[in-house]
Amino acid sequence: MTSPIATSLWTLTLTGTVHTFQVKSVTATLDELNTVYGQATVTVAPYPKAIDDAILAAILAGTKRATLVATRTLIAPTVGTQTRTFDLIVHERVLRADGSVSFELATDEALLEVRGRVATTELDHWIHVSLAGITARAAINRILSLFAGGASLLAGAVDAAVHRLKPSRNLIANGSFEVDIVGWVAFGNASSLTRSTTFALDGVASLRWSATAAGSSAVNTTPIPVTQGRWYKGQVAIRSQVARDAQLYLQTLDSAGTVITSTAALVPSSTSAWSVINHRVYVDDPRVATIRLVVQTNANATGNQHYLDSVILEEIDPATMGTRPSFSKFGADLGGVAERLFYNPTLYWNGSTADTVYYQYDWEGTAHQSFSTRTQLLPREFD
Repeated sequence: MTSPIATSLWTLTLTGTVHTFQVKSVTATLDELNTVYGQATVTVAPYPKAIDDAILAAILAGTKRATLVATRTLIAPTVGTQTRTFDLIVHERVLRADGSVSFELATDEALLEVRGRVATTELDHWIHVSLAGITARAAINRILSLFAGGASLLAGAVDAAVHRLKPSRNLIANGSFEVDIVGWVAFGNASSLTRSTTFALDGVASLRWSATAAGSSAVNTTPIPVTQGRWYKGQVAIRSQVARDAQLYLQTLDSAGTVITSTAALVPSSTSAWSVINHRVYVDDPRVATIRLVVQTNANATGNQHYLDSVILEEIDPATMGTRPSFSKFGADLGGVAERLFYNPTLYWNGSTADTVYYQYDWEGTAHQSFSTRTQLLPREFD
């Protein structure tokens, strides 16, 4: 049986972190039958990025601990204070929409009771962060190091690659512009939107537009419905008549079309090659109904032309991909190791992409005029 801890003042110190956290709220429980079994969620005010980077690295390494001190002022039967100190493991860091940060803490015994959640979380992140060269031997050795006190397999040459599969849905119906440019409109200072075969990265066509005046010039998709609790990762490829900085915005909107959030990633465009930009957002604001991609180029002269191709807006259910959204919801701004997963370029795909031993690709309707899905053919997750 567990019960809440009532208190009036909390202080939080993370081992090795030279920073005093301003605690906003705490939810803590303690097992009445076993005083060393405890869990807590501590929400603190925003703190410097450098501190956050260090915390994430330590969580991934399994070395971050926290000292949580609860102080309660007593009025009756005697006046005074009562203090309790907890030595806890930090096993998750959650970024909130208001900029605050929550830490999930637990005693070692509590983590063992929930099947080693800290180790599972760390392993999960290790798999995603170490995207290159993951092998079965390396993964098994990592599991053994977490659960068996540093044990490892005997040396040997037998090994195999490990593929982390990620089912997904592409919400851009005509991302390679093979048939038309339906769903794309001028956002500002742009005209002459047309399907062009002058350049193409995927297939035979791309979207071309021209800047109508000096300054920034942008095109965008019409709003696309979203599902709460999903990741949305946008990616585009761009090249230009004259090289310019290009930005990909992901804008979330409410049911009336009012922009709720607007964040972007930037890359220089090129006259001789395609430049890839990707950005992502996690939707958990109940006001958000739709999302749109905005592709903008800067410092244009009148008439500058730009080409767009291989556009993806992936809808990803966090439950199918193994990486908890709380670790990378605002990674572009706050940094951290786990966020790097979302900044690796995605190979363009749609319903016409050839099936592989790992994935099957399908259109939900007419080819190049409907959403498409990528279904994993090997459903077993990494254990």
